[in-house]
Amino acid sequence: MLLFVLCCASVLRAFGPGEVVVTLRDQSVVRGTLVLLGDLAEVTGDDSGAADRLAALPIRLEPGSRLLSRADLEKLLEKEMAGLKGVRIEGAPISRVTVGAGGPEAEPIAQLLKARLAAVTQWSEEEILVRRISGLDDLGLPAAGVEYRVAGHISPGAMRNPLVPFEALIDGKRVRTFWVKAEVRVVARVVKALNRIDYRSRLQAADLEEIVCEIEDPGLIYVRALAEATGAIAKRTLAPGDLIRKNWLEAGTMVRKGDTVRLVAVRDSVSLTVLARALQDGKLGEQIRVQNLDFNRPVTAQVTGEREVRVGN
Repeated sequence: MLLFVLCCASVLRAFGPGEVVVTLRDQSVVRGTLVLLGDLAEVTGDDSGAADRLAALPIRLEPGSRLLSRADLEKLLEKEMAGLKGVRIEGAPISRVTVGAGGPEAEPIAQLLKARLAAVTQWSEEEILVRRISGLDDLGLPAAGVEYRVAGHISPGAMRNPLVPFEALIDGKRVRTFWVKAEVRVVARVVKALNRIDYRSRLQAADLEEIVCEIEDPGLIYVRALAEATGAIAKRTLAPGDLIRKNWLEAGTMVRKGDTVRLVAVRDSVSLTVLARALQDGKLGEQIRVQNLDFNRPVTAQVTGEREVRVGN
């Protein structure tokens, strides 16, 4: 039920010549609990003074979101003003009115931010930590009935301290856009160099280690598993302790045409290893043709390591 208290109507007993038009908006969001008629509607007329006085009429609403019909407003004004002579009410048949001084809780906003960052970076939501959120105070939004969403693009390069636009929606309609400042950190598993690796050298498993650590620059693309780096060629010299970035590596040729390779055939968790001859060069993860030396039959296999390929599930 709408709880309205209209005050100070005595100054509006006479409007003078002309007509005052009150045009109800389809939605209004107001900070605080003191609402003026001008916050809900456009008030215009030939007599600008009368229009201004009517626009300043205070209306007190309980914090929250509610529907206000044009008919409701007409009855209230008629009662308080002892008639609506010289006043015409038009505009939206129903208006969504939101009153309040608060904002959303930080946790759901942080979850929305994490989900968006996970969608545009290599990090999962579990690896993304939102340590601080600011910009949620005094938004004039109710505690319930509001949906929030990220409203714009987030650059991965600025994800440590992003400034992110959010939208507040009520019944699917945007009622406010606001900006959130966040402090974001990433803790994830990546690959580190244990030893010096010279330029154009092939990375060996013994030179690498998987570690879990805080990522200093989460906007960069890092190698996440040993298998991604083993056998690759270093495009720059790597120092001990370096977290290896993908753009520092290029895929190395693990199998060359004419090589004798180990062909691992797997079916229903049973594996068989035979020798084969490579009919093509191949890099890690690539599919190449090899020829079984026992049966002289070519097959397509995936390169899984140095002079090693695999077929089957």
